[in-house]
Amino acid sequence: WDGVFGLGLNISDSPLFNVHAGLLRNFKLPVFSVYLAAHLGEESDITFGGIREDRMESPKDLFYIPVSSPGYWQFKLDDIAVGGKNLNLGCGCKGCCQAVLDTGSSLIMAPSFVYHLLQKKLGVPDTDTPCTNMTDFPDLGFVVSTPNGPYTFNLKPEDYMDRISDGGQDFCWMHMTTVGNTGRGPILVLGMPFLRTFYTLFDMEQQRIGFAKARHNATEGKRTGRDVPMLGCREGCPKFNATK
Repeated sequence: WDGVFGLGLNISDSPLFNVHAGLLRNFKLPVFSVYLAAHLGEESDITFGGIREDRMESPKDLFYIPVSSPGYWQFKLDDIAVGGKNLNLGCGCKGCCQAVLDTGSSLIMAPSFVYHLLQKKLGVPDTDTPCTNMTDFPDLGFVVSTPNGPYTFNLKPEDYMDRISDGGQDFCWMHMTTVGNTGRGPILVLGMPFLRTFYTLFDMEQQRIGFAKARHNATEGKRTGRDVPMLGCREGCPKFNATK
């Protein structure tokens, strides 16, 4: 790591250290949005002060949910679903079933009891157990409330797990790990597997998060802000140009 570029909502020691708050003062639309590529043939980007409709499968389906606890980009889950069936985790209590979006996490992270429950329900074996004859894994869904009713963020097996072949056998593993106490109670951290699947809009002014199914292999379209390619570059590496 050369450093961390913080885009949290309100966790800086001082407002002066809130990077994106300073940046977004220069834009009429105080938002930033994140698009993560699904494979190496695409480019990821962060758009400051605008929305990339060409990064969505259907821009008209963009919807918002409120931030449940200002600080992180945190929101309330109503349940988790496997194969279209809710697990009935009992998310009705205050402060229960919270999720955080984290562009710095390469995995989905869950409390230990949730991780082991999902591993069992999804039927994904341990990494040292062959899954050669296992071809039918269920969808993994995260259920939220929207102004138009419940919505489930569905991840396909190829979104939340991977498999390789070795010595004539297949081995599978989930893009998921356990997370300890975050100081905010049991929290589900939705990292890259989730953010690759859904184009995500972060609205600082109204403290809400927008979502739409990501469109991959999309052609370039109209841009309403400034895009920054999500690339790391040290001294001596090839230069790249951000969109003006």
